[in-house]
Parts: sequence; structure tokens; C-alpha cells
Amino acid sequence: MRIAIHDGLDDPSRFGVLCHELAHILLGHLGTDWDQWWPGRLNLDRRTAEIEAESVAYIVTNHVGLKGSSAAYVSRHLKGGEVPPSVSVDYIAKVAGHIGQMATGKMLPRRPRPLPKKKVATKHG
Repeated sequence: MRIAIHDGLDDPSRFGVLCHELAHILLGHLGTDWDQWWPGRLNLDRRTAEIEAESVAYIVTNHVGLKGSSAAYVSRHLKGGEVPPSVSVDYIAKVAGHIGQMATGKMLPRRPRPLPKKKVATKHG
């Protein structure tokens, strides 16, 4: 997957956008990868996906000392101040921790998973 970030943004804003877009990937909003390193959660509505991704961006950017507009962005997706039940606080926390490790250089190398075994069709007869 590729992430394109507008080059007219200042560096802190670019970092926040990068965190948001990485969060969409790692939260599974765009599907999974071949070895299922992150989940596939294509069934979520846009509102849930945006709340989750921007919550991750907010956590990571605050952790590194940046202030952005995440709170205002998330509040636009809340109806009546209610968080949809489809929002996963567990996934938000895990992905924020993972991106935070990437941002601070504390991430351990990823161990590759074996390729899935191909199923062989057999005739029963």
C-alpha cells in the first residue's frame, strides 16, 4: 500500500496525516495483507473508521509532543457525543502503540509469517 501526503503541509501536520493513514492500514480499514499481519475490517462504516484512525493519530502525535486538530476532527464524526459501539478501543490502543514504536525507533523487526499452504483439491469417489 502507498500513502501520499500533500507536500504543502508543514512537518508536524504531515506527521499527523501519516499517523492517520497508517492507522487506517493497521486497523484493517483497507483489508488485510497476504500474511494477515493486521486484521481485515472492511465491514466498518466510514464514521467508525475515521474515529478510530484519528484517535490513533491523536494518541501518537500527543505522545511525541505535537498538538493538532484531532479532537475537532473526531468530534465531527460523533453524533450527539456518542461513540459508536463499532469503534474498537482495543485496536486503537494496539495500533497507537505500534505506530508510536515506529515513530520513536523502538520497534522490533517484524518476523515474517510463513506463506499460507495452498489447499489441494481432491476427488472423493
